[in-house]
Amino acid sequence: MTAQIREVQRSLSIFDSKGIRKLLKTMRDENRKRTSYLHYLQQSRLTLLQLKSCLRKLATRIHREEDLTTECLVEVLVRFYLEKNEQFIRNFIVDFQQLHVQDERTDTVDKTLQKLCDKMIDDQIWQGAKEKHLDCARKYLERSLMGYIYHFALYPNGDADQFRDEVFHKSLHEIGKTITPDHTELRIPQKLHGECPWPSAQAEIAIINAYKSPRDKMECVLRCCETIENLIALASGQSSSADDVTPVLVYILIKANPPALLSNIQYVSGFYGCRMRGNEAYWWTQFTSAVEFIKQLLNKHV
Repeated sequence: MTAQIREVQRSLSIFDSKGIRKLLKTMRDENRKRTSYLHYLQQSRLTLLQLKSCLRKLATRIHREEDLTTECLVEVLVRFYLEKNEQFIRNFIVDFQQLHVQDERTDTVDKTLQKLCDKMIDDQIWQGAKEKHLDCARKYLERSLMGYIYHFALYPNGDADQFRDEVFHKSLHEIGKTITPDHTELRIPQKLHGECPWPSAQAEIAIINAYKSPRDKMECVLRCCETIENLIALASGQSSSADDVTPVLVYILIKANPPALLSNIQYVSGFYGCRMRGNEAYWWTQFTSAVEFIKQLLNKHV
């Protein structure tokens, strides 16, 4: 910079006062012209960035619609495939209803699902299908298969399980009338009360009975827990720990009070527990721990 200043001084020393004024006027005019051009370039760049963002959104939308269309087509093809194996499905339903041990039920479901998947790969309709389409088909197969036996799988003990769920549901309804985030058993930090009563997390867990596949129910639990985690992070400005999530989760479960909660836990643990890994296993442990905490809380209020 010092060298540049000296060079400017040396160059200016060549001009007299009139020449310097003329030079300054020329530089000022040039600067005005360039300012307009720079403004034009900035506006053009802004317009291009907006167009780029719009194109990116449109591309994302197209890909999403493509995925949804593919999923709908796969679901229809899976239905056709199951219709071709109607007798096999009927035999499975009869065999399942005659089983009473949970391990045997889980094993029967796994083996039946595996047989259907193996036969599907050899089916003419699925010849040449991509792996992602086959994965999607397996997911729909599982949903359909569990849909056939859902009531028997959700309530293995029949009326006893339904009565247990009704008692638990009514107990949560009663305690939900009085419990607050400041409850001595919960001790939810005051800094987290801003999002109370965490309606988005309640909405996620409240629809758990809309799903029949244990995988889908597990994803419902995941969305609820991850929503709580994100809300806590926004409120506190730092990542959440298990000690932060559990009391909030307990409060949300009490307020949301989804029907058949105990049977849903039994159902997911029985038919999906062995497949849980990593994040799923962590959040499922948190979820079941929260339900156990609620049971202890109810016992204290009896």
